[in-house]
Amino acid sequence: MTLALPTPALERVADFEIAGWTTADIEARYVLETDDGARIYIVNAGVRSGTEADIAQLNAGGTVDPSRLYFRTAPRFETATPAYLWLMRHTFVATGARYPDRVVLRYFVVR
Repeated sequence: MTLALPTPALERVADFEIAGWTTADIEARYVLETDDGARIYIVNAGVRSGTEADIAQLNAGGTVDPSRLYFRTAPRFETATPAYLWLMRHTFVATGARYPDRVVLRYFVVR
Protein backbone atom coordinates (compact mmCIF):
# COMPACT_ATOMS: atom_id res chain seq x y z
CA MET A 1 0.00 0.00 0.00
CA THR A 2 1.24 3.48 -0.80
CA LEU A 3 0.55 6.24 1.71
CA ALA A 4 -0.52 9.48 0.06
CA LEU A 5 -0.17 12.64 2.14
CA PRO A 6 -0.75 15.37 -0.46
CA THR A 7 -0.72 18.23 2.04
CA PRO A 8 2.20 20.62 2.46
CA ALA A 9 4.29 20.74 5.61
CA LEU A 10 3.54 23.55 8.01
CA GLU A 11 6.03 26.40 8.22
CA ARG A 12 8.32 24.96 10.89
CA VAL A 13 10.61 22.27 9.48
CA ALA A 14 13.88 20.93 10.91
CA ASP A 15 16.13 19.35 8.30
CA PHE A 16 19.53 17.90 9.21
CA GLU A 17 22.16 16.39 6.94
CA ILE A 18 25.56 14.92 7.75
CA ALA A 19 27.22 14.61 4.39
CA GLY A 20 30.35 12.90 3.12
CA TRP A 21 31.58 12.99 -0.45
CA THR A 22 28.95 10.63 -1.78
CA THR A 23 26.65 9.74 1.15
CA ALA A 24 24.45 11.81 3.46
CA ASP A 25 22.74 10.71 6.66
CA ILE A 26 19.55 12.73 6.66
CA GLU A 27 16.85 13.55 9.17
CA ALA A 28 13.87 15.81 8.65
CA ARG A 29 11.19 16.64 11.23
CA TYR A 30 7.98 18.37 10.31
CA VAL A 31 4.24 18.54 10.85
CA LEU A 32 1.68 17.99 8.12
CA GLU A 33 -1.86 19.26 8.36
CA THR A 34 -4.34 17.08 6.50
CA ASP A 35 -7.35 18.38 4.58
CA ASP A 36 -9.57 17.43 7.53
CA GLY A 37 -7.45 19.45 9.98
CA ALA A 38 -5.47 16.63 11.60
CA ARG A 39 -1.84 17.30 12.39
CA ILE A 40 0.72 14.56 11.89
CA TYR A 41 4.27 14.87 13.18
CA ILE A 42 6.79 13.04 10.97
CA VAL A 43 10.43 12.13 11.54
CA ASN A 44 12.16 10.95 8.37
CA ALA A 45 15.59 9.46 8.99
CA GLY A 46 17.55 7.84 6.21
CA VAL A 47 20.34 7.84 3.68
CA ARG A 48 20.93 9.52 0.33
CA SER A 49 23.91 8.52 -1.80
CA GLY A 50 25.19 8.82 -5.33
CA THR A 51 28.31 9.37 -7.36
CA GLU A 52 30.58 12.32 -6.58
CA ALA A 53 29.43 14.04 -9.79
CA ASP A 54 25.73 13.58 -8.99
CA ILE A 55 26.10 14.81 -5.39
CA ALA A 56 28.12 17.82 -6.60
CA GLN A 57 25.32 18.63 -9.06
CA LEU A 58 22.71 18.42 -6.25
CA ASN A 59 24.83 20.61 -3.98
CA ALA A 60 25.14 23.19 -6.76
CA GLY A 61 21.34 23.40 -6.99
CA GLY A 62 21.05 21.24 -10.09
CA THR A 63 18.69 18.41 -10.92
CA VAL A 64 19.79 14.77 -10.91
CA ASP A 65 17.60 11.98 -12.25
CA PRO A 66 16.24 10.31 -9.07
CA SER A 67 17.03 6.86 -10.48
CA ARG A 68 20.74 7.74 -10.23
CA LEU A 69 20.55 8.23 -6.45
CA TYR A 70 19.80 5.95 -3.52
CA PHE A 71 17.40 7.89 -1.25
CA ARG A 72 15.53 5.90 1.40
CA THR A 73 14.05 6.78 4.78
CA ALA A 74 12.27 5.01 7.63
CA PRO A 75 9.58 7.51 8.67
CA ARG A 76 7.85 7.58 12.04
CA PHE A 77 4.47 9.21 12.55
CA GLU A 78 2.81 10.70 15.63
CA THR A 79 -0.71 12.05 15.93
CA ALA A 80 -3.54 12.31 18.43
CA THR A 81 -6.24 12.20 15.74
CA PRO A 82 -8.13 8.87 15.93
CA ALA A 83 -8.50 8.50 12.15
CA TYR A 84 -4.71 8.52 11.73
CA LEU A 85 -3.62 6.45 14.74
CA TRP A 86 -3.00 3.52 12.38
CA LEU A 87 0.12 5.38 11.16
CA MET A 88 1.70 4.84 14.58
CA ARG A 89 0.93 1.11 14.52
CA HIS A 90 2.86 0.27 11.36
CA THR A 91 6.38 0.38 10.01
CA PHE A 92 6.99 2.40 6.85
CA VAL A 93 9.76 2.89 4.34
CA ALA A 94 9.99 5.74 1.86
CA THR A 95 11.79 6.46 -1.38
CA GLY A 96 12.88 10.00 -2.04
CA ALA A 97 13.75 12.34 -4.89
CA ARG A 98 15.43 15.70 -4.35
CA TYR A 99 14.80 18.57 -6.74
CA PRO A 100 16.14 22.13 -6.55
CA ASP A 101 12.86 23.43 -5.09
CA ARG A 102 11.48 20.41 -3.20
CA VAL A 103 11.86 16.88 -1.90
CA VAL A 104 9.30 14.26 -2.95
CA LEU A 105 8.81 11.19 -0.75
CA ARG A 106 6.70 8.11 -1.49
CA TYR A 107 5.70 6.18 1.63
CA PHE A 108 5.06 2.45 1.75
CA VAL A 109 3.66 0.46 4.68
CA VAL A 110 5.54 -2.75 5.51
CA ARG A 111 3.16 -5.68 5.89
